[in-house]
Amino acid sequence: MKRIIIICILVFCGICTSAQDVVVPPRTCVVCKETKPTSNFSGDSKTCKACVNKAADKKKRKERENAEKERIAREKAEKEKEAREHAEKERLAREKAEQERLAREKAEQERLAREEAEREDREGVDLGLPSGTLWATRNVGASSPEDYGDYFAWGETRGYKTGKRIFYWNSYEWCNDDEAKLTKYCNNSKKGNKHFIDKKTELDLEDDAAYVNWGREWRIPTIEQIQELKEKCSWSWTTYKGVKGYLVRGKSGKSIFFPAAGWRDISSFVDIHSYGYYWSRSLLTFSIYTNSFDPRFSHFLFLASNEVSEGNMYRYGGLSIRPVRMKRI
Repeated sequence: MKRIIIICILVFCGICTSAQDVVVPPRTCVVCKETKPTSNFSGDSKTCKACVNKAADKKKRKERENAEKERIAREKAEKEKEAREHAEKERLAREKAEQERLAREKAEQERLAREEAEREDREGVDLGLPSGTLWATRNVGASSPEDYGDYFAWGETRGYKTGKRIFYWNSYEWCNDDEAKLTKYCNNSKKGNKHFIDKKTELDLEDDAAYVNWGREWRIPTIEQIQELKEKCSWSWTTYKGVKGYLVRGKSGKSIFFPAAGWRDISSFVDIHSYGYYWSRSLLTFSIYTNSFDPRFSHFLFLASNEVSEGNMYRYGGLSIRPVRMKRI
């Protein structure tokens, strides 16, 4: 039995010795091209552990670099986004500030324009006329330039809106029910009541509707002031706020509007919307038609779409009045 055991031990030792004597050939790494013992390789891998580890480290390093680049790119994108948002906010703020500035400027211009319009409505418009005459922006009895206003017989201070309805000799203040019976402003005894004559050729202040209704500085224009306006300004037939009439522009660049208000004859409106009739304060001194002094007529400004002229009208007619005043020195 001992012999069998000894034999087994000897056989086992011989096998172990044989295993140790077997030589494992080295391998060449496909990456570094170095020949290394098999122990430097994992399993059947043809890449040595060192190269595997090196590749793994390189991969991790690359991943870290990419992650860092992505972080930097994200930070850059975030900064660019913030910069764009900031720039947009600044742009919007500038636009808002500019709009507010323009709105303030517009409001200021409108305020100044209102103040200028109110001043001109109070004091008259300087058209740059040589005489220094300032013309009103609207007719007596009107609330705006396009409003027709009131209609007055020559030398009367109460107009159509204030109660006068019939415009004829039998309702005219300065005659005794008849055109040949004038009681004021008469330079021909044949037309005066009981041969009355006073040789007045311009309205007295108490008979001037502009003076009475607007105040001491205002007057109905003389025929000379009407002629100056006609000759020294440009006239354009137009429609202003739905109303036909003339836009009159002076050398100063300022302008006024005369609506085509027509006139009142007896109890009717005549030529309304088509023609304008505006009294002067001047009496007709001599008529080429009758070849005599004819105080039944007074001068007026006549406006048509193709004509601006002076005419003569029976004093009883209801015409518009555009006041004037002289520039203060």
